[in-house]
Amino acid sequence: MEVLDGLEHFEPGSKGGALCIGNFDGVHIGHQELLAETLKLAKSVAGPAVVLTLQPHPMRLLNPQKMPEPICRPSDKLSWLGRAGADIVIVELTRPEILKLGPEEFLDKLLLKHIGPKWIVEGQSFRFGLNRSGDVNLLQELAADRNFQLRVLGPVQADLGRDGKFTVSSSLIRELLRSGLVAQARQCLGRPHVITGIVSRGAGRGRKLGLPTANLDRIEQLTPAEGVYAGRGWLGGKCYPAAISVGTAVTFDHGERLVEAILLGFDEDIYDQQIRLEFYLHLRQQWRFAGADELAEQIAADCEKVRELLEKGEIEISVTEHNE
Repeated sequence: MEVLDGLEHFEPGSKGGALCIGNFDGVHIGHQELLAETLKLAKSVAGPAVVLTLQPHPMRLLNPQKMPEPICRPSDKLSWLGRAGADIVIVELTRPEILKLGPEEFLDKLLLKHIGPKWIVEGQSFRFGLNRSGDVNLLQELAADRNFQLRVLGPVQADLGRDGKFTVSSSLIRELLRSGLVAQARQCLGRPHVITGIVSRGAGRGRKLGLPTANLDRIEQLTPAEGVYAGRGWLGGKCYPAAISVGTAVTFDHGERLVEAILLGFDEDIYDQQIRLEFYLHLRQQWRFAGADELAEQIAADCEKVRELLEKGEIEISVTEHNE
C-alpha cells in the first residue's frame, strides 16, 4: 500500500480507479466492507483502490469540545486500511478552506480534479461539503454529468447477543468501550480493541505483591471503562496473554486513573518501552479490598482466569511477530 501526504502527490497516471472517502476511525467491519467493494470495483476498471481521509478529524477545527476520542492511532488506521484492501491512502491535512467548500466544489476541486475515479463507494450515511450538506442522493445526481459511477452500500450490523443487532459505527464502538463491553466492540471491529503506551514507573505495588505489572503512560486511544480485562500484550514483536486493569487503585486510595497489565510468562525490566494491549473480555468490576493480601489473591485469580481462557482458545497467542 502507498501512503500519500496530500492530494498533490497523487500521480495522474493513477487516475481511473475506485475511491472511498471517510474518517475510518477504528477501520471496523463496516469500513472493511466498503474497502472490499472499492477493491472489487477498482479491479473491474484496472485501476487502484484509493482511500481519502482527512487528518485531523474535522471536529478538531469545527468544534474541539465535541471532538470524539480516537479509537485508533493514525498509524494503526493506515495499517488496517491496507489490510482491508486499499492500494493508495491519501492523508489530506484538514484545513479551514477545505471545510468551507460546498458539496459540488468538494467533489470537483478535490476528488475529480486530483483523483479522477471511475467509481466512488460510500455508505448510506455519507455526508460531504460545507456543514455536511451533501449526501449520497446529491452524489448520485452529480455522477451522470461528471463521468463517474456511485456504489452505495447499506449498513453493516453486528449481533451483540441479548442486546440484539446494531448498525456498526465508530460511535457505537466508542459507546461499547466506554461501557466496558470489549467483547462486543471486538465483534464490531473484527479484531480486539488495542491501546498503545509507554511503560512507566508506577508505585511498584505489583512487584511487592509478587505480581509485576506494566504501567502504561502516553496512551493516545480511547481506553475502556474501569474494570479488569483478559487480553493480550505485544512487546518487542512477541505476544503474551495478559490480565489488564483499568482503574484508580481504590484499595490504596489512588485517585489517578491507571492502566496496568500483567503479562503472563514475562518478568523483565521494560521501562520506557512501547507496549500494545488488546482487550478480549471483561472479567470483573474494580473492587476495594481489605488489604494488599486480599488484592494479591484476587489478581492471582484474575491471571488464572486468563490462563483458562487461553486453554479454551478464547484468547490465542500468535506465533508470528506483530509488525504494526
